[in-house]
Amino acid sequence: MTATAPWGLPYWLDFERPQFPTLDRDLSTEVAIIGGGIAGLKLAHFLNGQGIPVDILEGGRVGDGASGRNQGSLNHGPGFGYAECIARHSRGVAKELWQLGLDNHELMRDQLAEYEVDCDYQVEGFWFLTREDMPDHQATLQSYRTDCDLLAEDGFEVEWLDRDSARERGGNSLYTGGFGYLTDAQFHSGKYVAGLARGIARRPGVQLWERTRIVKIEKCGSGAVARAANGHTVRARHIFLAVNALAPQFVRS
Repeated sequence: MTATAPWGLPYWLDFERPQFPTLDRDLSTEVAIIGGGIAGLKLAHFLNGQGIPVDILEGGRVGDGASGRNQGSLNHGPGFGYAECIARHSRGVAKELWQLGLDNHELMRDQLAEYEVDCDYQVEGFWFLTREDMPDHQATLQSYRTDCDLLAEDGFEVEWLDRDSARERGGNSLYTGGFGYLTDAQFHSGKYVAGLARGIARRPGVQLWERTRIVKIEKCGSGAVARAANGHTVRARHIFLAVNALAPQFVRS
C-alpha cells in the first residue's frame, strides 16, 4: 500500500492539538473506522450513540488530511442555483434540499455545544455578487434575482443587494448586485476536527488511535482484519473506510 503523503504543517494547524496513542497491540472490536477526519469521527459519534464499540484508526494525526485543510465554510445548497434545482426536479425537492443546509447548521451547533468545541464558528452569511467585467453578467444578475425571490418566498433568510450595497459589501466598484444567505457560517476547520476528536474520544466505548496507518484489509470469518504498518492487527465485525482520496488503496479496481 502507498504511504500517506508527507504533508507539511500549514500555519492554521500550528496550534496545540490533542494527541492520541498509537496502536501498540493486537485488538478485537465491534467496528473499526479507518480515518479520523470529519467523516470517521461523525460515524463514530453515531455508532457510539447506538451503543456500538468503535475503534478509530488514523494514519497520521487528526486533522492532517482534508478535514483540517478546507476553507471552513458552511453553506446552503448544491453547486447550482435554486431556480435550476426547481426546473430539474420540483419546488418541493429544492426546498427540502436547501433545508438540509439549515439542518446541517443546527447539527453542527448542537455538537459544538455537546463537545465544547471552540472553532471560531461565526454566522457571517455567504454572498453571490456579479461584476460588470464578467461575461453575461446581466444574465447572471437576473438569475441571482430569481433565486433570491424564490428562496424568500419559501422562507429562507436571504437578502438582495443593489449596485451600491454590492459595492460596499465586496469593496470593489465593479460589483453590480447579488444576494446572500444570511444564515451561512464559517469556522476554523483545524480547530473543529481537533475539538471533535477530543470530545468523541472521551466517550465510553470509543478509542482513537493516531499514527496507525492501515496497509491491508483482509476478510476473516464473518468479519475482517485490518493490518497496520507497525505490524499490529485489528479484528472487527465491520470495517468502514473514511479516508477520502486514499480509498483506492483499499478497494480493488
